Amino acid sequence: MEEESFEKLYNESLNEKKFDKRITGTVIQISRKGEIFVDFKYKADGIIPRKEYSDDENKNPKDEFKPGDTITADVIKWNDGLGNVLLSYKKYRREEDKKIERELKIKQAEEIKRQKIERAKNIEEFWNNIKIGKAYKGTVSKIVDYGIFVDLGVVTGLAHKSELVWDKNEKIEVKLDELSSKIGEILELIQQNMFDTCKKRMEAKTTIAHNLEEFQANMNKEQGFIKAMWCGNEECEAKIKELTAAKSRCMPFEQEHIGDTCVCCGKPATKMVYWGRQY
Repeated sequence: MEEESFEKLYNESLNEKKFDKRITGTVIQISRKGEIFVDFKYKADGIIPRKEYSDDENKNPKDEFKPGDTITADVIKWNDGLGNVLLSYKKYRREEDKKIERELKIKQAEEIKRQKIERAKNIEEFWNNIKIGKAYKGTVSKIVDYGIFVDLGVVTGLAHKSELVWDKNEKIEVKLDELSSKIGEILELIQQNMFDTCKKRMEAKTTIAHNLEEFQANMNKEQGFIKAMWCGNEECEAKIKELTAAKSRCMPFEQEHIGDTCVCCGKPATKMVYWGRQY
């Protein structure tokens, strides 16, 4: 009676396992084909075929498991036709990876929510404690065609201005009630610096020519502007363009006297002209 009762209870416990979709057992061996045999206290051993080990066909189960290791897998069939329970490790890993991904997304969402709450708290605290006349350090964080954005820490200020150029990493200290006028001064300084830099570069690249030979030499060497006298004859301008690819660019209202003869034909000339190539 006792033997029959024990056998009955044992078989019932084995049958209960059939309701499990996932098992955990011990690796018995790994065959040369990459099949993993698993003992999970059932009347039949489990087998994980190589194709059910990983989505990566090049992955070798021997690199991750060895006999005696614990392994978890999902049940595909309780009888594979050869007396073994057919298992899938890659199916189990997929589910676990999805679970980990879901948990990560939840943590990321919680962190984003926490940061938003913290930022809102800091912004409210900033506006509650801001004082007129107090100096605040800011960093130019963004430059757009309509102005400049100044990062004050928890908030960003905007000063409207077009055609702005500025070093994004330069920090400035400005009192809040002087912000508008100070930025206006800075913008004027930026514009003046830009103009002075361009003017200096243009002057450095501008030479003077008194004859056609000198004109050609300067244009080929400096590749900038050339100041030269011109008689006003279109044939001379056409010849200069043909020989040097340079054209008349500007005839200043305030004329500079650098000679009395045309740089091309040598005839009397009263007009000083800036010449240059188009690039």
